[in-house]
Amino acid sequence: MGRSVTDPNSQFFGVHGLAAMGAPDPSTEYQIPDLAGLFDKNILNLALDALFGTWRGPKEHPHNRIWLNMVRLSDQAVREYQAARVALGAYGAKGHQGHLSPYYLAIDHFENAVSAVHRATWDADTLNGVGEWSLSLPSQGVRDNVADVRNAVEHIDERLKRGSVEPGIPIYLHPLPEFLQIDRHQLTYADLADCVTIAYQNLERVRGSRSW
Repeated sequence: MGRSVTDPNSQFFGVHGLAAMGAPDPSTEYQIPDLAGLFDKNILNLALDALFGTWRGPKEHPHNRIWLNMVRLSDQAVREYQAARVALGAYGAKGHQGHLSPYYLAIDHFENAVSAVHRATWDADTLNGVGEWSLSLPSQGVRDNVADVRNAVEHIDERLKRGSVEPGIPIYLHPLPEFLQIDRHQLTYADLADCVTIAYQNLERVRGSRSW
């Protein structure tokens, strides 16, 4: 009897076959905190606030526009982070059957989450001290790390064009058990989850937790 494609030594969708295609062992356990409890439609509430005259947040330009973007980006960060976590779970369940797309979807979602939370944090820093609100920020070290990873994602193509990326170095946001890596930059899931959570909590500090 021939080997099953799910056999770890199969040339197709076993561990070695997947590795040859650049995909990890689907049974890998990822230490990704679950943020399913965070609401990701705050921008809709903000739109209704504007409609009904109950706007809670900076009112003067440009701070009102920064606040609007901060809410949208925080929603995006929550949504993309959770989508990445779900996608890796789907890859774990079906990767040995040849379902590789969830793995690459997880990468896409993580890259979007990092970019969104980086921008939302920048907005929060800009608004800190504006009006009556005091917003929280991740530690400077974590903020710098998120910025480094985000910048590496944005500029990896330029570095590849210049030939300044060493062979074998991850050229996309590669999910490993406890952290994401691109080039030589790493970001733990715990730090990313904290940044997303802080961005969400800042919305509640300004607007409250009420939902329409």
